[in-house]
Amino acid sequence: VAQSIVATRATVARRRRAPSARRVRKAPTRCAATTGSDEAIDARRRETNSSSLSAADASPSQPVPPPRGEGSAAAALQAADSWRDILDAATLIVLPEEESVAWQRQRIHRKRRMGGAARALGRIARWLAAHDKLAQGGEREQCVGDPRFARLVAAAAAPATEGGEGGGGDASGEDIIKQDETKSLTADERTKDAADALEALRALGSLAPLPMDPPSGPIERRHVADLIRRVASDPSGVSSHDATAARWACDRLGLFTRTSAGMWDVPTLRAGETIARAVEGLPFKILPNLVPSIESSSMGRDEEVESVDDDSGAFTVEVLAKEVPFKAEKLVTRDGKRVDERRETCWMAEDGIGGLAYSGK
Repeated sequence: VAQSIVATRATVARRRRAPSARRVRKAPTRCAATTGSDEAIDARRRETNSSSLSAADASPSQPVPPPRGEGSAAAALQAADSWRDILDAATLIVLPEEESVAWQRQRIHRKRRMGGAARALGRIARWLAAHDKLAQGGEREQCVGDPRFARLVAAAAAPATEGGEGGGGDASGEDIIKQDETKSLTADERTKDAADALEALRALGSLAPLPMDPPSGPIERRHVADLIRRVASDPSGVSSHDATAARWACDRLGLFTRTSAGMWDVPTLRAGETIARAVEGLPFKILPNLVPSIESSSMGRDEEVESVDDDSGAFTVEVLAKEVPFKAEKLVTRDGKRVDERRETCWMAEDGIGGLAYSGK
C-alpha cells in the first residue's frame, strides 16, 4: 500500500509538473511570435511613413545648422562687425525650400529667421549710408550685387507660418508647398511680422537702386513685393508714421514710377496704394532723389555752383550744404539733460514768422 501511495503521489506530481513544463516550453514560442509580429508592424509603419519623409529628413546631405548657439546663423549674424561678415553669415540661413528637419518648420524658428534677416539688412543699410560708400563700384554696389545679399532679402521675405513640408524638391521648387501667409497667424503675430517687413523694406529703400530680376541682378523682385504686401496687410492698419517710411522706400524701389505697372504685380501695386493713402493729409512730402549726389552730375563743383546761380536747375547735396548753415547743436532731453544732436540741422522760415523752438534749440 505504501508503495502504491508513493507511486500515486509521484504520478500526480509528474502530471502537475508536466503542464508547467509545457507552458515553459511554449512561452518562448509565444514571445517569439509576438516579437516577430511587432517587427512586422514596425516594418509596415516605416514603409507607410517613408513616403511622407523628405529625402533630407531621412539622410541630410549636409549638416543642419543648429537653431542657436555656436555654428548657428543667429550667432553669426549677431557677431558680425561688417557688411561682409553679415554676408558670410547669410550662408548659414536656411531658406524655406531648404528646410529639412521638423524644427525648422516651426513658427518660432521661421520668425527668428525673418527678424534676424530684417535686422541684418538694417545694419547693412546703416553701415553703407556714408557718402564714400555710394560711388560707382563702391561698397554699396558690391554688397547689393552679391548673391548672399539676395539670400538675406529672401529670408526677410519668407513667411513665418507654422508647418508645411519644407524643402526636398528640385531646383524649380515645384515640390515646395505654397502657404497663405495669414493662415494660422493671430492679428498680433501679423502685426509683428509687418514690423519686421518694414525694417527690411526701409533698409532696401536706403540701399536702392537694387539689381533685381535675375539674370539682370541676384535679387528676386517677388521677395521685395512680399515685403511691401506684408507691410500693407498689418491688421491694425498702417500708421502714418510707418507709412511715411514705407512710402519713401517704395518710391526708392520704383513702385510708383510710370513704368511700375509692367514690373510689379497687381497685389503689390494695390499694397502700395494702401501705404500711399496712409500718408495723405500730412503737412509734408518726402521726394526721393530730388537732390542728386555730385557723382550723378557730369559737371565739376565750380560749374555746379555757377549753374545754380544761373537758375539752370542743377542742384546737389554738396551745393545745398554750402548754402544752408547746417550744424549739430545741444538738445535738452525730457529729464533736463543737455546732449549732442545726432545729426546736423538748420531751422529756417520766411520773414515775419516767429522763432522756432525744439528741445531747447
